[in-house]
Amino acid sequence: MLGLTYFSALLLIILVAQGAVVQSKDKEKSTSLLQDPQNQCGDFCLSKLHPMMDLIPETNSKLDRIHGEQQSIQMKLQAVQSTLEASVQTNADSQMLAIQQRLNRMEEKLMAISSDMKNQLQLLLTKMTDQQTSMQSQMDAQLLAVKKVLEDQKIAPEPLSSETNLNITEGQLPMTETKIENQPEEFQSTTENNHLLETQTTIKSNTIDPKFELVGSRYFYFGHDNRKSWLEAAETCHQMGGFLAAFKTEEELIAVMGKLESGFINFYWTGINDLKEDGQLISAASGKPATILKWREIEPTNSGPCVLLDIWGMIRNSCSFRAFFICQADNEF
Repeated sequence: MLGLTYFSALLLIILVAQGAVVQSKDKEKSTSLLQDPQNQCGDFCLSKLHPMMDLIPETNSKLDRIHGEQQSIQMKLQAVQSTLEASVQTNADSQMLAIQQRLNRMEEKLMAISSDMKNQLQLLLTKMTDQQTSMQSQMDAQLLAVKKVLEDQKIAPEPLSSETNLNITEGQLPMTETKIENQPEEFQSTTENNHLLETQTTIKSNTIDPKFELVGSRYFYFGHDNRKSWLEAAETCHQMGGFLAAFKTEEELIAVMGKLESGFINFYWTGINDLKEDGQLISAASGKPATILKWREIEPTNSGPCVLLDIWGMIRNSCSFRAFFICQADNEF
């Protein structure tokens, strides 16, 4: 068995050696240089080149086929490029058209907004003009009312005597005079004169607006329902046949304060003011200096020309402030 192994190895070595010798000889033959190629090559060269020459047409055919395929691919690429360019151009045109449409819509909206703003500005200007006209009219009316109040204060009549102190309206005065004229005989005696005084007192009570109430010896109206400016309150009192109130005595003032509604902002206009001369407080009813005053702790201040009253006392304020009000039926004080 061991001998067979040695024999196989030896045989393999011999075969390898022979192959190397043959290869060396072939190499020497293939690398030999030709001194006369045209005569030395001959049929041997043709035999070696002929297979290669047979491959030339096939190679040319393959090259032509490859060239045709390249041209076809190039044409396809050009077609794809044209399609892409057309698509891009179409998309660009579509987008440009959409953008243009959006711009047109935005322009229309801006024009609509501009028109609406112009209309609103015109309307606002119209309202401001109307408000200015209305405010001017109100200011003119207030100025006229102030002038009227000042004139009333300036020409306020002196207090009437106890026998003729009647607070009656113009429509009721002829009626009173008629009743007096119809009783001429009553003036002929003291008893008849006393009776006339009683009649006059009765007439005076009947001519006062029933909304007034007796506080002490005088009649007052308390406007608890509506808040008004000083001028509006004065006009309301005039329409009721009275005046914004001033006070005869401290006791009367305290009694009136007891009729007021309590509350932090429940103020009442009085007729006391210094509209005519700064610092000279007078009564709107009589035009006389107001002597009965009851200021709150921080008063008087120069906060305004008109005087308000609440359950704690008096304060000064702007005449445009809106508050309740107190009217008096007479013009004595």
